[in-house]
Parts: sequence; structure tokens; C-alpha cells
Amino acid sequence: MPKMILRFFYLGLVISTFLPSCKQSLKRIETTNIVTDTLTFFEPIELGAYNNKENLTITARFSECGEWGGHKEVITIYSDEKHIFHAHYLKYPFNCDSMPYPSYERNIKSNFDKEIVLSSKDKKAITDYLHRLIQSKITENFPGHAGNIFSAFKSDSSFLVSVYDRKLFDITSYNQLVAELF
Repeated sequence: MPKMILRFFYLGLVISTFLPSCKQSLKRIETTNIVTDTLTFFEPIELGAYNNKENLTITARFSECGEWGGHKEVITIYSDEKHIFHAHYLKYPFNCDSMPYPSYERNIKSNFDKEIVLSSKDKKAITDYLHRLIQSKITENFPGHAGNIFSAFKSDSSFLVSVYDRKLFDITSYNQLVAELF
């Protein structure tokens, strides 16, 4: 019986020694995972602040003409030398009844052209769209020969997401971005 009491004493001593250190380890982990409410967005230098060729391009290619495609929209996001972010929006028409050769995009002119300076709200809208686009990529289903294409890519190829699908979610998500920005 005294041996059993001695074992419980040693076991209690060991547990009481390690228990506080486990709590401290958990506290250290909790403090390293700091959650902030600040806006996460690209650094100006990554989107052309010192080299005007760097940018983030968001494209949408719709399929109103079935396998022949449809109209295209392009949003180019860049930063100027003063570290101010801009978004340039172009919308290209497409006539399903008179489709030119596949190289038509070289000769066609946009029918809508607008540029804005991005506010914090606009940057959040872009970030939210990128999150939705990545989520959509995970659930992408090959649409065959007639689907919509939504993509976002940086000009230096360090970021690229492209979704080829027929989901209404993609159209709604993109249209939400355009409505929030322009």
C-alpha cells in the first residue's frame, strides 16, 4: 500500500511539472496566430509601382455563342509610381452571327472602357473575388466545348488561376466584382 501511494505521489509530481509547460506551449501557439482585421492586398511594387509592365489581370470569356465563345471582359489592376492602385476595365463585343477568324481579338475594339482608382473597399472586392475564384477552381467541372472561362493572373506568372466551367456561381461572382468596382 505505501508503494502505491508513493507511485501516485510521483505521478502527481510528474503531471504537475509538465502541465504548466503544456499551457505555456499552447499560449505561444495562440499568440503566433494573430488574426488582424487589416486589408490584405498586393504590394504596390508587385503590380507595377516601379515597372509599369507588372499587373494583375482578371479576365472573363463568356460562351453565348456556344463552342464559338462569346464576349470577353478584361480588368487590369496596377499600381503607379505613387503607389496608388488603379483598375482598367475593357469589354469586347462579340457577334455570334458574324464570327471572324479565331484571331479576331487582335482587331476588335472594346465597346466599354473605364478606369478607376481603387479604394480599400475596391481592394477588398478584388480579394474576395480571388478567394471565390480559387474556391470555384476546386469544384471545377469540365463543360465540354461550351463553357465560360474566368481567370486571374499576374504578369510575372507568379499567380495564375483559371476556371473553365458552366457554373452560374462563376458568372454571378464575376458580375458581383464588376458591379462593386464599376
